[in-house]
Amino acid sequence: GNIPPELEYASNLEYLDLSHNYLEGGIPDSLSRLNNSLVNLNLARNTLTGSLPSFIGELTYLNSLDLDSLALDSDCTIPSEYGKLTNLYTLVLSSNQLVGSIPSTFSNLTLLEMLSLRNNKLTGAIPSTLAGSLTNLEMLYLNENELNNTIPSQIGQLSELNQLALQINRLTGTIPTEMGLMKNIERCRLDFNALTGIVPKELSALSKLQYLTLYGNEKLQNDIPPEICDLQETGNLSKIEINCYDTVPCDCCVCAFP
Repeated sequence: GNIPPELEYASNLEYLDLSHNYLEGGIPDSLSRLNNSLVNLNLARNTLTGSLPSFIGELTYLNSLDLDSLALDSDCTIPSEYGKLTNLYTLVLSSNQLVGSIPSTFSNLTLLEMLSLRNNKLTGAIPSTLAGSLTNLEMLYLNENELNNTIPSQIGQLSELNQLALQINRLTGTIPTEMGLMKNIERCRLDFNALTGIVPKELSALSKLQYLTLYGNEKLQNDIPPEICDLQETGNLSKIEINCYDTVPCDCCVCAFP
């Protein structure tokens, strides 16, 4: 069935979780009338159609918004109005075939701890303002899109980040040395992009790093600085996954592709 429009009369409703059902139709405008109460909205994994409604940007009390894996139209973009949700800690819009770019207004979401836009068709660059503003982020999932341009150096300002997923995009340029400032990073996936140059030795400062994937970047040099491999002894490093050649060039490397 559909989301009942009568929900607009639940004026004190704080938590609305309708996830993992068989709901159809669009997200009704009537939900906009919950703008003075709703703090958690979860409609994930339904067959809801249409577009992402811009009125959700008026639900400014929201701490968590999860719209993962819907059945939206194939030409949907992310409304810039979502940048008004300045109380958000969690934002999930993954697996929706979303197109267009990541809104620059997301740089206003300074309380965000988790942002997942993975498995869409997003294009353009990772906004440098986003990378430099969301300093409370702990998890950032932008994987499986069509993002291009370089990884912004401002990403090094995400000092609370422990999970970074940028794999399966079209990112170019070198790995920023500033990534060595991400002192809480544990898992970092950069595989299957078009990165070039060397792996910067500054990554040896990442004492909590457990897992780094670099394979599928054909023009990225396979030489891993020994200082990074030393993290197996001095830190938490488990392995670095790289392209397969005749020899594996470092003790901490694992041949992963092809």
